[in-house]
Amino acid sequence: MLLYLKPGLVKNMPEDIRQYAKANPGFPHQTTADQFFDEAQFESCRHLGSFLMDNVLDTTGQKKTPGGKSWSWADAPA
Repeated sequence: MLLYLKPGLVKNMPEDIRQYAKANPGFPHQTTADQFFDEAQFESCRHLGSFLMDNVLDTTGQKKTPGGKSWSWADAPA
């Protein structure tokens, strides 16, 4: 199985990521042709990835669906 996650901006993301995205409209889908990211771009990409994965792979095992219902990985269909 291959799981492909494409980063995106969500409403509850941290303020520093939101501010970087506001100042850089192409974020987070900027070209990778220029591999020399400045510190702000690198940290914003890293923080967005960390934030999104923390929400996808919540260490508590409890997440809320878009409808607000809690679920656990133990409840996931096999």
